[in-house]
Amino acid sequence: MREPAPDHCTQSAMTRREKTLALLALAAFCGVLAALALGRTYFDYGTETDYVGSFVPEAERVLASLPLTLEWHPPLYPLLLAPAQMAMGNWLLAGLAVSYLSAIAAIVCSFLFFRRIAGRGAGWGALLGLAGSGVFIEYAASASSDMLFLALFLASYLLTLRAIEIRHPLLWLAAGLLAGLALLARSNAITLVLLGAAPLLCQAPARQKAGFLLLSLLGLALPV
Repeated sequence: MREPAPDHCTQSAMTRREKTLALLALAAFCGVLAALALGRTYFDYGTETDYVGSFVPEAERVLASLPLTLEWHPPLYPLLLAPAQMAMGNWLLAGLAVSYLSAIAAIVCSFLFFRRIAGRGAGWGALLGLAGSGVFIEYAASASSDMLFLALFLASYLLTLRAIEIRHPLLWLAAGLLAGLALLARSNAITLVLLGAAPLLCQAPARQKAGFLLLSLLGLALPV
């Protein structure tokens, strides 16, 4: 009798040693990033010009319970900046904190996504590639919307992949929701609309695929 093929989840399961190495690498990255970002006391009027000129005024309108003008950007980033400013006490630290946490989420999602679709080497390549990228570190240590968008973009793909593998309805709803939030972060996330059709890639009966498709599109539409 022919033995069944190894389960994909079993093949991609991380050993304790690899988990430890991944956590150590992430901790080192967090430490370097914290030293670069959270110790600053002034704005860098390069990449942060847009932050000061557009996002802070919009977040101030949120705190004042006024409607957003939304002349150039979608609303998610200023909506997050407002509570961040209340927690951190000033606009610089608020923007840096959002970028810092988003960068960590982005690097974790990148590692997990590429590891699942292309193996251990690809996952570590994604992790070390981002951690060693000057451009990535520059934006991760800046007050801007770029890291938030990247984190949501990568998380959308990771959750969609997990939904294809596990075929759980709530995962499809959550994957669509993340894609919708990415659209509210940056308008160039429009390509994520294509993920709404990802349920069609599932190995499932047509009726089940249709249900997943509706849930995915519902999640995508909820934030928008």
